[in-house]
Amino acid sequence: MKRNERQTIPAVEWYLALREIENPDHHFTYSYEKQRGDEATKDLDPHIRLTNTLTKEKYWLVDYNGNLSLVSGSRAAVVLIDHIYGFSAKSDGSIGMSTHDGQNFKARLLLPRTKEGT
Repeated sequence: MKRNERQTIPAVEWYLALREIENPDHHFTYSYEKQRGDEATKDLDPHIRLTNTLTKEKYWLVDYNGNLSLVSGSRAAVVLIDHIYGFSAKSDGSIGMSTHDGQNFKARLLLPRTKEGT
């Protein structure tokens, strides 16, 4: 029982991660990037780029070292969910995650899409 009380529940982690990403205080918009050209994030494809509309800071929502993370251009990472098996992203803002025990989660981001050229 002690081991189970320390374990996280993937469905709760998924919900909390989505809630954090969609938090209006972050002022995020999203765009889908199939391939990233810069050295810092080129191996994190495909992914969703989140842009803070006030500060213009950019973050990439990716599977980074087996964790669902927000990664900045400098490779600083905020882990949203650890120990995931896979992450997927689509151009319509749909994202998905799989766990090592075969659970799958999908959602569509409730964020405005970044306008081209920004």
